[in-house]
Amino acid sequence: MITTRVPLAVALALSLNVAALVCPATAQEPEESRDGAQRLWDLLERKFKDEKGGEAWLNRKFRNDEWFGKIKEREVRPKPAPAPTPPGTSLPSEGAVTDVADGDTLVVAGVGKIRLQGVDTTEKLHPTKPIQYLSEEASAFTRRVALGQRVRLEYGKELYDKYGRVLAYVYLPDGRMLNAELIREGLGYSYTRYPHKHRRQFDALEEDAQKRNVGLWADHGLGEYHWLRAQNRGSFEVFAMSSNLWGVQWADLVLLRLTTDQLRLELEHLQKDVHTYGPRDLEKELTGRGYQKVPRGNS
Repeated sequence: MITTRVPLAVALALSLNVAALVCPATAQEPEESRDGAQRLWDLLERKFKDEKGGEAWLNRKFRNDEWFGKIKEREVRPKPAPAPTPPGTSLPSEGAVTDVADGDTLVVAGVGKIRLQGVDTTEKLHPTKPIQYLSEEASAFTRRVALGQRVRLEYGKELYDKYGRVLAYVYLPDGRMLNAELIREGLGYSYTRYPHKHRRQFDALEEDAQKRNVGLWADHGLGEYHWLRAQNRGSFEVFAMSSNLWGVQWADLVLLRLTTDQLRLELEHLQKDVHTYGPRDLEKELTGRGYQKVPRGNS
């Protein structure tokens, strides 16, 4: 239970977003675009115009602040595992690439949308994240080597991810595996959350890319740092406070006296919020969560 008193929006976000840290993931995919905390908060915003109204509603439903534990308990239950692939299910062993969505997602005629298994490129189309470092380059690479080509497909034990996309290893006409080539070129990471048949090979390719300082590992990782600074997106500032507590600042807004767990979860929310809202709506969202505006000259 969180001991520091924070506004309802922050409490909900902190309690519900625990699921993202403790629940085992159920498919090879980035996190869902809207987590349980956001869905519940949207519901409260539709029912009530202020935090006190939402808290009163919760306290009527669950006595003595038990709503906090009830919601947390409900949200941290492990999600059911994806349904196993039906026996006898078969997919084409080859097909022509008709479209490329991003570095690790493409469309093959006769198969549909394919998510490259065992590799993870940076985000380009995520609804709550900005375009990330080298995502455009990864997409361009996949488009250049695969679009319009007839490729061979290899499947693992699980045929589909939770979005219904086919999981596959894609072999180019010259015999190279596209999944592996993205990692070799430093345009993707070896995906480590789920076991797969080429895991050792992909891990070795990522280690080699790091040693060669290519792609994501350019300039010993400083390439991404310089790219981010050039985007002028701003940055979070975290500072230590008394009693082993923390504060976090975005622009001229600060949220104070957070525990270490609260800080970690707040940063996750803040990372989404600053790329979801415009400046005016972001300030409204953060002040509603308990952020205070620092007067000019005191920041």
